[in-house]
Amino acid sequence: MELKLDEFLLAQVDGGMTALHIAAYLNHEGILKKLLLWAEEAEVNANELKKKLLLAKDDAGYRAWDRAAQKGSLEALETLRSWGKEAGINRDEL
Repeated sequence: MELKLDEFLLAQVDGGMTALHIAAYLNHEGILKKLLLWAEEAEVNANELKKKLLLAKDDAGYRAWDRAAQKGSLEALETLRSWGKEAGINRDEL
């Protein structure tokens, strides 16, 4: 059985973090952009997948946005903000 791209992007490691959480936390701008590209290529609604990725919480209740802010990752925050705007995320969802 082949893993679908959306399942791959939403996969969590110990602690409930996704690749997006980790890339944001470590300020890996290139990886964040690649994850965005893959989300757009997924065979599902790209904006819905982006929302799921951006709103996903790890076991501690943090989103990728929170993890980026924790480390002072300005570039990651800008990428995540832009991505959230494209996906139509509003304050009420956060």
